[in-house]
Amino acid sequence: RYWDERGEEVGGDLRGDNSRVIMDRAAPFIESAAKAGDPFFAIVWFHTPHLPVVAGPGYTALYPGVDDYHKHYYGCITAMDEQVGRLRRTLRRAGVADDTMVWFCSDNGPEGGASAPGKTGGFRGRKRSLYEGGVRVPGLLVWPGKAKPGTSTDFPASTLDYLPTILGAAGMEPPAPRPTDGIDLRPAIGGEVEERAKGLGFQTRSAAAYVTQRHKLYVGKNQKAELYDLIDDPYEKRDVAADHPELVDRLTDKLEAWVVSCAKSDAGADYVAQAEGAGADAGAGTLRFGAIADCQFANIPPRGSRHYRLAKEKLAGAVEFLNTQPLDFTIHLGDFIERDWDSFDVVGPIFRSLRAPGYHLLGNHDYSVDDTLKAKVPERLGMGARYYDFAVKGWRFIVLDGNEISTYAHPEGSPAHRTAVAYRARIEPPPPTYNGAMGAGQIAWMKAKIGAAREAGERVILFNHFPVLPRSPAHNLWNDAEVLEAMKPHAGTVVAWINGHNHSGAYAERDGVHFITLHGMLDTKSNAYAVVEIRGQSLHLRGFGRQPSLELAIPKR
Repeated sequence: RYWDERGEEVGGDLRGDNSRVIMDRAAPFIESAAKAGDPFFAIVWFHTPHLPVVAGPGYTALYPGVDDYHKHYYGCITAMDEQVGRLRRTLRRAGVADDTMVWFCSDNGPEGGASAPGKTGGFRGRKRSLYEGGVRVPGLLVWPGKAKPGTSTDFPASTLDYLPTILGAAGMEPPAPRPTDGIDLRPAIGGEVEERAKGLGFQTRSAAAYVTQRHKLYVGKNQKAELYDLIDDPYEKRDVAADHPELVDRLTDKLEAWVVSCAKSDAGADYVAQAEGAGADAGAGTLRFGAIADCQFANIPPRGSRHYRLAKEKLAGAVEFLNTQPLDFTIHLGDFIERDWDSFDVVGPIFRSLRAPGYHLLGNHDYSVDDTLKAKVPERLGMGARYYDFAVKGWRFIVLDGNEISTYAHPEGSPAHRTAVAYRARIEPPPPTYNGAMGAGQIAWMKAKIGAAREAGERVILFNHFPVLPRSPAHNLWNDAEVLEAMKPHAGTVVAWINGHNHSGAYAERDGVHFITLHGMLDTKSNAYAVVEIRGQSLHLRGFGRQPSLELAIPKR
């Protein structure tokens, strides 16, 4: 059954209304809490009018004079409007309307082009833009006895401000020592302050912005800083950066500090209490290790989705979090740097600050240094050998070198370089030069190590920079089929092959062996790393940032 704002039952076919489905869950929760006399907090996030925009027949019929897209758009808005009315009615009937704070706003700018039904009111940009048309939306607040009905304000605010405002109204403090981006809006709501003392940061994959009471710093794909006076020029028609270089520098510093704080937050550093004994014994029956792929730091500007300088901050955030965990070790899966020998001096100390033992393996970008230094890369990473193994709690970890045969890991013209060129020439079609292969000697060594582990009753995890499954000529070892064939007799002993290189991540399973490609830390402004926990017959990969989590079964031998 459905009712209008007056509480009268209405008929009609209202199928397809997701707003009603959402309120069907929220209303009983509110009624139950009010009946019990309990305080409550409800987040009611309507999908409307986000794409795909689909309204039920009863709502599209209300708009006969427009095309189908507009019918559905307007129908969804009407359906949502009814459910907002239902929310208000639920509060009144529960007797708590006068004691409840209600916030309402859109998420960001409207979808589509200028002909689409959603409008920006003339502001520059639309959805996915950090110009005002993509971030400025109206916000509504109903707070009986606190917010005067019918009043409006130009005070810049954000949903980031909800947390400190709601906590303040409840007489609570934000949890320390976590950073809080927002501010308590109660003084602004009461008219006690008219200027925001703390700026607002925004970021997407391709742009970032920082907004104060009056000014807005915008940095787009070309990394050129733009500055707008949002009071005199709310539609952002005139870039005044050249007129205020000192202000641009000051806001740039604030924006960069905010981006760094987000990277640390994304890494989990704000949310996990310091664990006792981090890096110590993780428990006799459980093995835990951290895994990071493709930090790839370089002191160069971003290129597309790759944020080379920010990789340092993301690594620091990941290490800060991993140091709160009872880990047996952490491994970086190659491509620690992007270029320049000196880059090792920037991120090396960060990785070495891990409390648990830290291990490296070799990636193709680790060799993006001068030819005279390439032979020194393993030593620079603290590796005693290009491939090696170690044991922890009944498990054997075999660290492999997929760059052994490659055109980039050896000085040009050297015997090893000539061997790699000839090796690649025999493959049809020719594989990418940024991949490599394992030599016959290393494959034989790997098989011997797996065999010894089986005899010792150990299970095995293999680490490599390059994947072998799923099949991907763009990323895999040149001789992935040969390596898979060498592993095949040992499927009962080998549990997983874990690698990096393909920054988008991947997963495959064959003969009970899990092939896991971790997402690259470098890409986007979000972090990516994992904690792997092995307990009994389960391998749980807990992902952070862009890295998804996986729950995998370990077959019995």
